[in-house]
Amino acid sequence: MRRLPWILICFLILLSGCNKIELPGKKNKGGNPKDTTKIKPPVVDPDTDFDTLTVAQVQNCPDDALLYVRGYIVGFVAGTSLSKAVFGLPAAEDKNTNILLADTPEETDVARCLPIKLKPDVRGGLSLKDHPEHYKRRFVIKGLTGQYFKCKGLLDVYEFYATSFVDKPSGGDDPGTNPGGEKPGGGGAETPNVDTNPAIVHEGRNIKQK
Repeated sequence: MRRLPWILICFLILLSGCNKIELPGKKNKGGNPKDTTKIKPPVVDPDTDFDTLTVAQVQNCPDDALLYVRGYIVGFVAGTSLSKAVFGLPAAEDKNTNILLADTPEETDVARCLPIKLKPDVRGGLSLKDHPEHYKRRFVIKGLTGQYFKCKGLLDVYEFYATSFVDKPSGGDDPGTNPGGEKPGGGGAETPNVDTNPAIVHEGRNIKQK
């Protein structure tokens, strides 16, 4: 009988050292189950879904500004200066290295145009030589501003979106408003809303047609 208390004490010590055993297949993994739902990208309408600027507004922007500009492709520069501007389609001997963007499809004053440099990776999709159907067509173009032909232009094109062929009366957009009647970028030509941080430039260039 004297051994009974010692036996009970030893039993309690052994019992306290045991851990709960989890059966196979019932282990708690913790956290939330992995979400495999695929989210479709939104449908983009360049006329309404971009904070775009007109050509006139871009001409008042600083260099190295990342922005979206809207306008019509009205020609190109055939030489090394704006005096060689051609308002029309290129000939066989002309190069496809640039285009001229304007606020109206009938523009013929080069001072009202924005020269856009076309690097090799975008020439095949945006130049008039490769796509004569782009002549007087409206585009939204994302690019980085800088000096080109000794004036304000776009030196890098990152995205471009074709909208519609000329379907408005001659004169095109009002340089101060967008199709919805609001000031693009939240202000007039003196206060364009642009991003001056080129570090946020994302790789990839493409064309999306409405």
